[in-house]
Amino acid sequence: TGGPAAGDVVVVTDEPVIEALLNGHLAADTAESRGLIRYYGTQSDVSAIRSLMRHTEPPTVGRRASSP
Repeated sequence: TGGPAAGDVVVVTDEPVIEALLNGHLAADTAESRGLIRYYGTQSDVSAIRSLMRHTEPPTVGRRASSP
């Protein structure tokens, strides 16, 4: 692909982080505060992605070790 289009939000992370997020081993806020995930885009769009990430976390987040 030619890369992100104007106005797209870009999320930068790595496969182990995605796996830990999906398996409930790591919360999105924790990943971001540790520098394991970064969001690029307008402030309102990035805020919307952060909210989406929080609302789609598996219910097991916080019950297990939080390192990927």
